[in-house]
Amino acid sequence: MRPYHVTYLNAQSQNEFIELIGHEVQRRIVQEIKDAGMYSVMADTTPDVSHKDRLAIACRYVDKMGLPRERLVSLTEAVDKTREGGATEIIGSLTKQGLNLDELCFQSYDYTASMSGRFNGVQKKLQDKLGKSVPYIPCLTHRSNTVIEHSCKASPIITELFNVLEALYVFYTGRTKRMSSLEDSIQSMKVDDPLNLRNLSRTRWTARAESIKSVWICYEAILDSLSNLEQSDDGTASGLRSKLLRFDCIVSIMFMKNIMYTTKRMTETLQSEDLNVIDAITIVQSTVTNLQNVNDNIDGMNKEIQAAASFAEKLGVDVGTDFLRYHRQRKPSRRIDDNPSTTANLNVESFYRKEFKAVLDTQINTFTDVLENCVATIKPLFQALQPGQEPSSIQTFEALAKFHPDKDRPDPDALMSEIETFKLHLKTTHEEDAKDISSAAKKAEEMKLVFPLTNRAFRLVLTAPVTVAKDERTFSKLKTVKNLCRSRTSDERLEELMFMACEKDITDEIPVQNLATLWASLKSRRITIGPV
Repeated sequence: MRPYHVTYLNAQSQNEFIELIGHEVQRRIVQEIKDAGMYSVMADTTPDVSHKDRLAIACRYVDKMGLPRERLVSLTEAVDKTREGGATEIIGSLTKQGLNLDELCFQSYDYTASMSGRFNGVQKKLQDKLGKSVPYIPCLTHRSNTVIEHSCKASPIITELFNVLEALYVFYTGRTKRMSSLEDSIQSMKVDDPLNLRNLSRTRWTARAESIKSVWICYEAILDSLSNLEQSDDGTASGLRSKLLRFDCIVSIMFMKNIMYTTKRMTETLQSEDLNVIDAITIVQSTVTNLQNVNDNIDGMNKEIQAAASFAEKLGVDVGTDFLRYHRQRKPSRRIDDNPSTTANLNVESFYRKEFKAVLDTQINTFTDVLENCVATIKPLFQALQPGQEPSSIQTFEALAKFHPDKDRPDPDALMSEIETFKLHLKTTHEEDAKDISSAAKKAEEMKLVFPLTNRAFRLVLTAPVTVAKDERTFSKLKTVKNLCRSRTSDERLEELMFMACEKDITDEIPVQNLATLWASLKSRRITIGPV
């Protein structure tokens, strides 16, 4: 019966609610980090749809239940893109949220020189500004992606394989007629569980493995489609078909699909929020061992090459002729070698083994270097807390104590005595589940009243970051929240929406009634709104 109509659904009211919810989510995250007493920082940047660099800062900590958490703390525009500016923005964002910088224990970024540089990187500048040591753990997933990418360039035939995969994706996604032809071929040949062709993304860590599998499953259907398109196309289809029928391509894709999925499983596991850095190192070590076994298994490689030859013959490819055409023996001239007949003559199997070993050697050696650098950073944690390790020296526990924040730094002797007693307890009580850091940390959390220093040490391990996958997931949400239709969203509103989207579990816990009451009290309303 009022003479006016009130809905409070205009843009201003909506923005007020968004601001209240975003601030409440941020407040709860900051409070959880303060309650944890120690945290790590992870940061990364990406351009958004309005061509502004966005700096996402996330923190890793352990909650009251003893579980590791990774939360978004800040999303701002990266104005100063220098190394000094990056460190200043990270420190400024943490200080703005009211976080104690003395409780910062670790830092993690990608492996670019600007972030990880030993002398002038952001990680070094941040330590200089804080005046203390903050151990830097590079993102293992970023590093594994670059290792895989560089190892593929160690062999010319593997490099050519990925060039063909990229050309196939561009060819079929360029025109709907071509994609329709491929779908018809897949249906006519009754391919089981076909996959869409994938682009070789430089930022998506599992893109290469998925691209190989999608082509391998539909290999014969793709050849059939290209054959149908040869008459109506400009010659591109014919060129791609001839490349796919080369034995180099066939044997390479058969070999790399197994190697890529071995590293893909590792990469996906490393992105888990629950994973701790010591178990992550163990996973990478297991992957390196697996790759080493493949590299040492000459008979296995020969069988792989023979299986590829059988498949090639099924497609009508003469392996011997094809090999001699592209890899004929090249003897040096007599001016260089008086006896050129002594030149090593590589047959089919030895040639392709050499190419595969070049890829595997690069991966194994680089992954080993990554592990050595990572273990060197957290060596005291690894030696003192890993279940099954022999008792460590007092120097190890002195180094372990230095990882703790200054205000909570334990006495090394007390820490050593308590951790060794805890390990003895696990051994004497036959705790079969406590074989890794995660299970041992759960046991320490259950007995934190008996072993408080041990529980604190395990919380420190769980706080150490493994990857910056949280930042990457934030960027995925950013593409959804700030799209072309919302390209002029203000920075404040964008940050509040990102908190609501990225930390949805906290958003869902906020009582709407309390927010409505708080919103009603912000200013005078046209109608009186009381508590619900």
